[in-house]
Amino acid sequence: PYSAGKTSFIKHLVGKSFPGERVGIEPTTDKFVAIMNSEDEERIVPGNALTVTPNTPFAGLEKFGNGFLTRFEGSQVTGSEILKNLLIVDTPGILTGEKQT
Repeated sequence: PYSAGKTSFIKHLVGKSFPGERVGIEPTTDKFVAIMNSEDEERIVPGNALTVTPNTPFAGLEKFGNGFLTRFEGSQVTGSEILKNLLIVDTPGILTGEKQT
C-alpha cells in the first residue's frame, strides 16, 4: 500500500534521512531504492551503475533491462550502524481499490 509509512520506518531504522528519501501524504516513492552503507560519502547511485559496482549484489538485475534500471537507484548512507550489516530496499507504493472490469 502507499502512504503506509514504509520510507518513514526505514528512516527510523537507519537513524537519519537518506539521499533520495521522499515522504508525503500522496505516493512519493516512485523507484526501488536500495539503502546501503557507505564509508566515505552520501550519494545517489543510478541503478545501471549499481549492476556493475563491485561488492554489491545487484549484477543479476541487468536482465530486467533499462526499463527497470531507470526505476532503481542506490542510496549510500554514512554513519548508520544498522546498514553496516544489512541493505534495505524501499519500494514504490501501490494504489489499492476496487477491481475494474
